[in-house]
Amino acid sequence: MLPYSEACERNKAPILDVLRAAFEDRRRVLEIGAGTGQHAVHFARNLPWLRWQPTDRAEYLHGLASRVAVEGPPNLESPIEFDVLHDPWPAIAADAAFSANTLHIMSWPAVEALFAGMPRVLDAGAVLAIYGPFRYRGQFTTPSNDLFDRELRERDPASGVRDFEAVDELATRGWVDADGSVTALGRLVREEIEADTDALAAGPYLALGEAGTAELVALLRPLAERVVSSGMVAFPNPVGLVWPPTGVATVQ
Repeated sequence: MLPYSEACERNKAPILDVLRAAFEDRRRVLEIGAGTGQHAVHFARNLPWLRWQPTDRAEYLHGLASRVAVEGPPNLESPIEFDVLHDPWPAIAADAAFSANTLHIMSWPAVEALFAGMPRVLDAGAVLAIYGPFRYRGQFTTPSNDLFDRELRERDPASGVRDFEAVDELATRGWVDADGSVTALGRLVREEIEADTDALAAGPYLALGEAGTAELVALLRPLAERVVSSGMVAFPNPVGLVWPPTGVATVQ
C-alpha cells in the first residue's frame, strides 16, 4: 500500500495554481521533503515542462520511491536521499525549489541549514516556493493552527509552527530575495564556503602527507570514540558529523 496524506490531497490543487505561475519559466525543480510523493506526482503531471526531482530523508524514501514508480509521469525523476543537516547535498543544479509542510516539522537549526544551503543547489535567479502554516507577528492565523502547534511541541519540543518574520529574516540575509530567488551574493557565499572548506580540509593532509595523516587518524580515533560514547556529540547534528567516519585512512 502506498503512503497517503489527506492533507496533500486537500491542498495540492490550490498549491498547483500558485506554482503554475511561479514556475512557468523554470526547467528543473528540487522538492525538499517530498513525503508520500502525492505532491510530486500531481505537480509533475500538471507542469509537464518541468523536470521534478523529489527528495526526502532515508526513512521516507521507500514509500516515496514506490509512489513515483507506480504513478510518476516521465518528467518525475527517481527520488534521492537528502537531509539538510548532513552532507553531501544533492549534486544537482536546479532553477527552482519547493517544500511543503516541512518547516514546522524540522528543528530551527535545520531550517537555518536549509536556507543557508540553498545556494549550493540552486542556480542564480532560482525561485524558492515554501508552503505551510506560519505565525505572523507572533499570532496564529487560526485556532486550529494554535492547537496544531501545541501538538507538535508536545511530540517534539524542537518542532512547531514558525514565525514568518524569523523565516523571512533568513531570506533577507541576502542569500535569497524576498520572492525566493537566489541572489548573486548567495552564489558568492556558496563559492566562498566551498573554497574555504576545500582549503581547510586539504591543509593538514598536505602538511602531514598521506602516511602522516593516516597515523594521526589512528592516534586520535580512541579519543574520538570516547567522546562519541560519552554522548557529548549528538547525531544527527547541524555540522553534519557522522559516526563511524567513512573513507578515512587508517594504519595497521
